[in-house]
Amino acid sequence: MSDIFKFESEHWDLVIWTRDNDKPKKILKAVLEERGKNLPDEEIFFSFPLTGGETCCVDENKVLVSAKSSSIKLPQPLCYENRDYEFEFTFKDSCKADRDNPVIHRLSEIENSFRCSREAVRGVVNFGNNVGWFRLGIRYHKDGKEFRDFISLKVYPTKMDMKNDLDLIGKVIDEQYPLWRFSIAQKTDSILSRSHKKHESFELLWIAQFKSLADELASAVKVICRSPHSRLLPFVRSVKAERIKGRISGKLEELIAENLQEKQYNKRYRIEKRKLFYDTPENRFVKMVLFYSVKKLKMFSYRVKQFEKNPDKARLSKSFFAEIRQITLPFEKLSSEPLFREIGAHNGQMRESLVLHQRTGYAKVYRIWQQLKLYLDFFGSDASISVRSVEQLYEIWCLLEVKNLLMKLGFEEKIHEYHLKTAKLEKNLNDTAEQFNLVRPDGMKAVLIHEPTYNGSKKFKFDK
Repeated sequence: MSDIFKFESEHWDLVIWTRDNDKPKKILKAVLEERGKNLPDEEIFFSFPLTGGETCCVDENKVLVSAKSSSIKLPQPLCYENRDYEFEFTFKDSCKADRDNPVIHRLSEIENSFRCSREAVRGVVNFGNNVGWFRLGIRYHKDGKEFRDFISLKVYPTKMDMKNDLDLIGKVIDEQYPLWRFSIAQKTDSILSRSHKKHESFELLWIAQFKSLADELASAVKVICRSPHSRLLPFVRSVKAERIKGRISGKLEELIAENLQEKQYNKRYRIEKRKLFYDTPENRFVKMVLFYSVKKLKMFSYRVKQFEKNPDKARLSKSFFAEIRQITLPFEKLSSEPLFREIGAHNGQMRESLVLHQRTGYAKVYRIWQQLKLYLDFFGSDASISVRSVEQLYEIWCLLEVKNLLMKLGFEEKIHEYHLKTAKLEKNLNDTAEQFNLVRPDGMKAVLIHEPTYNGSKKFKFDK
C-alpha cells in the first residue's frame, strides 16, 4: 500500500502510512451520501509559514502548496478513527531530532509510541474513538538551536457526519449534564462552538479560553507598562523655610520674610505641588487580571501534577506541563514590572471608565477579562479543548434519547436533584445522575438506568 501523505519542508520530511485507507473513506462517503452530502474538504495546518517551495502529495497525487500560507487544503479527509497510522519524520542536512523527547503531545501514550531511528522519528498512532483535531509537534536541533514545529490535522469518524452529529450530541448532553463531556486531555481536541448559555466556573474551560487569548493579553499589558494611565494630583507637604525649593507665590514669600524677621525659624509652611500618580483604579484592575491569571495557571499545573503522582497511572506528558509553564512565564515577568509595585490591590468594584473602554491596551485587557468570565459566550475558532471519546458521548446520548422517547409516550420524569462529581478537574456521572424515574398518568412506572448491574436477586427500586 502506498503512503497516503507526503510532505517535504526545508528541515524535515513527513510520511503518513496506513493499510487500506480507502475502506473507511468509502464507509463515510456512503453515510454522507445518504444525507445528500459529499466528503468534506481537509485542511492541514502548520505552526510555521509555508514558502511555496515545499512539496505535498496525497495518494501519490501532488497538491498545490501556496506561499505565505500556514495550511494546505486537501480534497478529502486523510485520517479516520480506529485505525493505525504510521508517522515518520526524516530530517535533512544538519537537522537532528531530539533523542530524549522527539515528539510533543499532551498524552504520554502518544509520545511513548514514537522512537528515534538514525535520522528519523517514527511512531504508530491509533486514534481509537477520538475524533477532531490531532496536533503533533516535532522537536529537533540545527546548528545548536532548538526548533519546535507542529502539524494539525483532523481525525474523522466513519459512521456519522462529524460536524452536525457531534454538535447535536453535545447540545443534548450539555442540557442534561453540563460540562460532563469536557476532558483534561485526549488524543484529539475539539473547537469550542459559540453558545449563549452561561456555565458555572469550570477550570478546564477557563484554561482553554486563556490559552487562545494569552498572547493578546500579554501584548496589551506590555503596552500599558510602556505608557501607563496616570493622574496629576495635588501633593501637600509641610516644610521649613530652608527646605523650600523652586518657585513660590508672592504671598507665601512675604509670610516667610515676616516670620524670619520675627525669628520664627522653626515655623513650617504648606507647600502644594502636583505629582503624577499611577495608583489608579484602572491600573489596579490590570494588576488584578495579571496576578489572577498567574495564580490560576500555577494552581492548575499544581493540581494536575497531584493527580499524576503515580507513574503507573500518569496520562499526561511532560510536554503538557511545559506548555502550561510556557504560557505562565510571560505573565510572571510582567507581574514584576516596577509599575505594579506602586499599585494597590483592586477592591472588586469598578465604575464606568473611558480608559478601560477606549484607551489602547486597557480596552483589550478589559475585553479579554470579560471573555474569560463569560466562557462559552465568546469562544472563537482559536479556543479548543479535549472532549470525551465518541463512544462515551454516543452512549450517554442514547440514554437521553431513550428518556425523551418515553416522555413522548406520556411518561413524566420524577424530579430529583443530582450533582455531577468532580474528579481530576473533570465532571463525572454518579449513580444518582445515571438513573431516571418516570411515571405515566395511568400509574405505570419506568426506571431508566445507564449500565445497570445484575447480580441475581437485585431489583431496581423506584425512588419515592
